[in-house]
Amino acid sequence: MEGLVKLEQVTKSYDRRVILQHVELSIGAQEAVSITGTNGSGKSTLLRLIAGLAKPTSGMIHRHGGSKQRIGFVPDRLPKLRLTPEEYLFSMGGMQGMSKEAISARLDELLALFKMEDAAARRMNIFSKGMLQKVNLMQAVLNKPDLLLLDEPLSGLDTDSQRELIRLLGHMKQQGIAMVMSCHEASLVEQLADRCVSIHRGSIAVTEVRPLEEDVQIEVTVQASQSIREEIGRIEGVLSYDKHNGIADSYIIHTRRQDSDRVLIELLMRKCSIVSVQASVKRYVGTNYAQQSSRQEIRENA
Repeated sequence: MEGLVKLEQVTKSYDRRVILQHVELSIGAQEAVSITGTNGSGKSTLLRLIAGLAKPTSGMIHRHGGSKQRIGFVPDRLPKLRLTPEEYLFSMGGMQGMSKEAISARLDELLALFKMEDAAARRMNIFSKGMLQKVNLMQAVLNKPDLLLLDEPLSGLDTDSQRELIRLLGHMKQQGIAMVMSCHEASLVEQLADRCVSIHRGSIAVTEVRPLEEDVQIEVTVQASQSIREEIGRIEGVLSYDKHNGIADSYIIHTRRQDSDRVLIELLMRKCSIVSVQASVKRYVGTNYAQQSSRQEIRENA
């Protein structure tokens, strides 16, 4: 697995106070890593170092691709600016060197994915925390980063907003974006993380490689109203879903094997037609991925 960022013996101090010491960490391409630890343990500082927003006091940080590497950063909060999402994102895209045409095309894509079309021209100072966090994530993925860094992305969100954000992050992971997330919510770690890193008193205490559970992709042809289609993301066990480009009114839904029966039942109860089920098994061993896949066609209608 190709490495995107590698930290070698990195130490960071502020005013002679050591925040991180002798950190050794490598982030692989398309890998999702969770960073856990108590408040003040150095999680946010580690993210800022990886992002290039802070320089190490000692040690080295190597980046694959050097200055050409694209990194998106999601801070722990976005202020309630008196701007619309369109105004804010056009400004952020311009700062990243994107053309107006590229920003406009990407903005249309993201507004649809994040279900924010109706809010695109509304002032952000009246947004809920969940809506602000969506805009926060949109600015980070506007220029299609290689690596996405998130500082406590679920903090302060209600259950529905957390589930929606996990769905969106699942979509980003399916697109091949590597992620490093500081978090403490078990739901985020369980559904997205390939590896868990624990920080204690400025040092990496534990690195746990999490074997990826079997991932079942379900292709669903939706023969229902728009309101039913919008319910898909709220079904318990659905990690993410994307519109199928090859089949009209069809969606590809991602779930884990242990949740797949319940998800299928919920879809059938909503009068969806199951086109196919494909199981893709990935196992993480050190820095190598092994993958097996099997396909089962199901011809069943509600």
